Amino acid sequence: LFKNADGIEIGSKTLSDAEVKKIGDALDETTKSSFANKNLGEVLKQQGLTLEEFNKLRLTDVSQLTNDEKALLKMIRESIPMPDSNTLMQKVIPASDVQKYLDGTYTQIGGFVTRAEDVTQLKTYDDIYNSLRLDYPDTAYDIVSDDTLAVIRYNTNETSKIQIPYSSEMGGVTTGADPFTGNGFTKATNGQIIPEYKMSDFARIEDGAQLIEIGKDGKETLKAIYDVDFGRFVPIE
Repeated sequence: LFKNADGIEIGSKTLSDAEVKKIGDALDETTKSSFANKNLGEVLKQQGLTLEEFNKLRLTDVSQLTNDEKALLKMIRESIPMPDSNTLMQKVIPASDVQKYLDGTYTQIGGFVTRAEDVTQLKTYDDIYNSLRLDYPDTAYDIVSDDTLAVIRYNTNETSKIQIPYSSEMGGVTTGADPFTGNGFTKATNGQIIPEYKMSDFARIEDGAQLIEIGKDGKETLKAIYDVDFGRFVPIE
């Protein structure tokens, strides 16, 4: 059994059928991400960990976790296959950056990204903002005044640049202020469980990438498609 910082044993126990069903029901109600629906319930069952115990680990500052808790959280995070060239990825960008992608000023993707399949349930601006915790210091997003944000959905052959953003406490090198967790998941407190990735370096945008505008009401508008011959996103007429 693992012990948390309070000396309370967690994990490595056999969950009852009722507890397993409770995990499934809770995940169905709160999130439809690919990881949560396809992987998390089985992983928690194997580890004898309740959903409440997992979420407490996920939302606890990694500096406050025991070594056993860090190892458990890392094992759960790494149960998710790393993206490959066939994986559709998603990068959220502020509305203020859209024109820079349209005119070819920006031709690369960097920073934090997700697998598209893990965020398909996030429909509105507020869903995305709160689940990805875009309220980081000096954020370019304003949940009050913004009307839209945008996402780039893309595939990349530069998958070696996609890394799990572990902090030093988790054996990684990524740094960041709260709400950055350092454990490979976003610090969503709305029931969403979102695995995140970070680019170790900028990756070029490849042919066919889509630039999509998302409104406060969740309406998606395909604005442009990337054309390598032009070296920029070409607007949809």
